Amino acid sequence: MVALVVVLWEVVVVAGRVNSVIVPGPAPVVGEFFSQPIFYLAPLGDTLATAAVGLVCGVCAGYAMAACGWYLPLLGGLLTPLALVLRSMPFVTLVPVLALVLGYGTTSALVICSVVCFFPTYVLVSTGMRTLPGGAEALFEVAGASRRVAFRRLVIPASLPSLATSIRISAATSILAALVAEYLMGTPGLASLLYVALDDLLVIKVWTICLVVVVVAIAVFVATTRLEEFVRTRWQ
Repeated sequence: MVALVVVLWEVVVVAGRVNSVIVPGPAPVVGEFFSQPIFYLAPLGDTLATAAVGLVCGVCAGYAMAACGWYLPLLGGLLTPLALVLRSMPFVTLVPVLALVLGYGTTSALVICSVVCFFPTYVLVSTGMRTLPGGAEALFEVAGASRRVAFRRLVIPASLPSLATSIRISAATSILAALVAEYLMGTPGLASLLYVALDDLLVIKVWTICLVVVVVAIAVFVATTRLEEFVRTRWQ
């Protein structure tokens, strides 16, 4: 599929359907990357670090909040609207608040990234915890198991497939969120590199940065898909 996209990209450029100054072909873009890989890989490391920390924080917060909702259903009813409001809020509106509280920096970028990754985990894990295997929860009640034991031995294993799905959805998105957060907060990473390239009209560098992001996002999606398949095979 990736090879097909690259071939179509080359065909469109060679056919003159687009201006090669605006959309260069894949060969010069790939050549630009391999001519100075450290130039792109160093800021990529910053972006991946922001995405990884934001993903872990967002997933942990989403799982913890879903667990609280299972333990206390009334609290869960209150947390869901709060999560919806948080998810619906555009990044741009968060910037002044975060800058005022945390300042323009890495911490604010991590918070933005975490908020993006939080919602899929909360929704999917909450659903997984509410759709337990038929009669399993009643069986634990009949056996006299406490709610803590039921959570540890029934709810956590049953929620793992949903958790794996949320990680698959959030992982690739976390890279985009990290880019947006870095751009808004002015922190080091591929976004700052992209900003400079756009400002200087360095088209090939812009496309090279985009290509790096796409390749990394695909690799992350494939890896998390394999993780999800393993978890579903083991626990579903």
